[in-house]
Amino acid sequence: MARGPNIDQDELFEAANRLEAEGKEVTAQALLTALGRGSYTTVYKHLDAWRASRPAPVAAVSMQMPDPVKNIFASAWRMAVMESAKETEAVRAKASEDIRQAAAQFQGALDAIEKLEKDAEESAKELASANELAEQRQAEIVKVESNLAGQKATCEELRHQLSDRDKENSRLREELEKARQERDSAMREAAEMKGRAETLLVQNEALLKRIGEK
Repeated sequence: MARGPNIDQDELFEAANRLEAEGKEVTAQALLTALGRGSYTTVYKHLDAWRASRPAPVAAVSMQMPDPVKNIFASAWRMAVMESAKETEAVRAKASEDIRQAAAQFQGALDAIEKLEKDAEESAKELASANELAEQRQAEIVKVESNLAGQKATCEELRHQLSDRDKENSRLREELEKARQERDSAMREAAEMKGRAETLLVQNEALLKRIGEK
């Protein structure tokens, strides 16, 4: 039974009167069903007030008995009362004790119901708090997953860039090696040309010297 807003006395009185008019028994369970909300403690409190507000039953009007009949009835009644006085007193004492025990059990039941309702309300609050915390954790998980996906994409992009950089470095190393080889070849050719030039220079000097001697 959902608790909902607290019910007031007038609302319960109206529901109780309606049940009574329909010929139904006015009980706490019937009122909770009719109202659709509320707690046993509140319903019992207002139900007691409703019962106390009910008009007392009108005593039936009896016909006036003749005096002789009254005297006979009174004598018989006194004898019956005297004979059953002890039994009546015992029954009255037992009934009082039964009523006292029933009232104590009823109050105990009300206290237990009130405690159960408070425990249920606390459990509902704890459940709502747990659900809210779970939703927060789920939102955090979604955020972390989103960040991880973004980081994964960034890492993948960096991996592609690194691969491209490695290819470019390999190409540059190949070009550098080729340039080094070309430089070495050019240096060898230059050394050979220098050697030939020096040989030609010596030959020219010798030739000039012979021409001068002539």
